Amino acid sequence: MSQKVETGEIRKDCDLTTELENRWEHTPDFHLLKLNTYVPVFVYGTLKFGEKNHHLLKDCPYLGLAETVTPCFKMKSYSGMFPILVSETRKEEQKYCEYVLGEVYAVPPKVLLHLDKLEDNGYMFQRELKHVWMPDQQFQGSKGMVKPSIKVWIYLATDFFENLDELPDVMTTKHNNRRYFNWDEKAEGDVMWAEVDDDFELKNGKIPF
Repeated sequence: MSQKVETGEIRKDCDLTTELENRWEHTPDFHLLKLNTYVPVFVYGTLKFGEKNHHLLKDCPYLGLAETVTPCFKMKSYSGMFPILVSETRKEEQKYCEYVLGEVYAVPPKVLLHLDKLEDNGYMFQRELKHVWMPDQQFQGSKGMVKPSIKVWIYLATDFFENLDELPDVMTTKHNNRRYFNWDEKAEGDVMWAEVDDDFELKNGKIPF
């Protein structure tokens, strides 16, 4: 004779339940992303090497510096605490836009869950795919040096931020004869650069995306 098993309410303090809720709230596309070993993420603010939130990427392979392909971005400073990157679609405002200089990391999907939560993906910021140039991954082609371009995830500001035009602009820097937004929370001191992970060079096809 079979016994009836009574079920109770789902425990809200259960780690698995909490993780699933976070996935749905901040990473609704996790069911697709988890099929990849790594996903490429472009960081331009507090997740950069030497910045306060970089610990979230400490075990992620660093692929090198990256430059946005198009100069259609504005970068604002939110009380000096973190940058807000805006993809400008208004033609009359694009004359005030610049390229963005950042870093690209190969990020496991489970780590991306933490990044999405930090950035409040879907609310304060929206993770979108954009093309970037990878100067640290350039290689010799038949007609000279080739600077590859890849599609990466990048966090862009949403309408959550009001009066963006009133916020101060992040200072630009000159790099390769172009003007770039380049966030550096440290007003003084040497800029620190991470070492490129040679196991993930684009030119030899080892990178899994």
